[in-house]
Amino acid sequence: MLKYKDIRKVHIEVSDICNAACPMCARFQGGGVSMFPYLTNTSMSIFKFKELFQKSFVQQIQEWLFCGVYGDPCTAVDLPKIISYIKSLNPDVFISVESNGGIRDTQWWSNLASSLNSEKCSVSFSIDGLEDTNHIYRRNVKWNKLLNNIRAFTKAGGYSEWQFIKFKHNQHQIDTAKVLAKELGIKTFNVKETNRFRRLYDNEYKFPVKDLGNNTPNYWLYPPDTFVPKSLTTKDLDSCTIICQIQKTNEIFVTSIGEVYPCCYIYSDVKEQPQRYSGLPIDKLLITKYNDIQTIITNPVFTAIQDSWSKTINDGRNIKCAEICGIQNRVTNKTVEL
Repeated sequence: MLKYKDIRKVHIEVSDICNAACPMCARFQGGGVSMFPYLTNTSMSIFKFKELFQKSFVQQIQEWLFCGVYGDPCTAVDLPKIISYIKSLNPDVFISVESNGGIRDTQWWSNLASSLNSEKCSVSFSIDGLEDTNHIYRRNVKWNKLLNNIRAFTKAGGYSEWQFIKFKHNQHQIDTAKVLAKELGIKTFNVKETNRFRRLYDNEYKFPVKDLGNNTPNYWLYPPDTFVPKSLTTKDLDSCTIICQIQKTNEIFVTSIGEVYPCCYIYSDVKEQPQRYSGLPIDKLLITKYNDIQTIITNPVFTAIQDSWSKTINDGRNIKCAEICGIQNRVTNKTVEL
């Protein structure tokens, strides 16, 4: 059981708003035809951050990951102020920000670089192609705006990496993208393959891309030539050994409105499959004046999930834990550092 004094990492979604419309994103159903109704459309201010996290807690945290399940952290206008505040209390902290880079102006990105101001603190830009392809997946992200923001960030001393999801339509551009990354001052270039393709359409692996309110695909995404389908139907959920990934890092997940969950996977599962958590006090996971983090992590939601690992699915084993942290089942995105 995680103890308050042992928490060392916070994965935080400071905003569940996003400027992009990536079809495989958890924000959307069916490739973009509709957004899930439980999105709050909120972003965290510096005042809210200080209200949620006591100074002593901020000082004990060794790592902050600003990466959302549903939103882009840079849609929170106060993100540079939040980071500056964290570093004022803990100068040696590690901070990671993940963003599509297509929001805010160059001055904002310069301010973010000044706030981070360390190789321990970086931005991972999610860019899936070049000018003629990035928008195919990162819909609504404007290429010139993205490049201007990156240049402003690196010129102000920001440390960054480029995360490139490989598809059929962009696989031929990896070497050119690596050259551009160097020109932009980006320090690291990673190639990633998604496992979200399913053989549900015309008996082939592909993914539909739709506009809001329109169930007819505008076009399809196809996996790269190196794609190897993972076994998704033979998972051993009942008896697999569950080794919780976040227990290794003593981590919690916090939402934009101040809810605390064991991890981002449980958070999304609660929203998408609420029947799995019926009878548990999910409404007691919100940080308030009378319900702080120390109290929340003793909530039955936390204890029931861990207690379920010794059970079978029929007896109440948490399905999401078995899927994600069952060591025989774990399917991760393959990342190759180049």
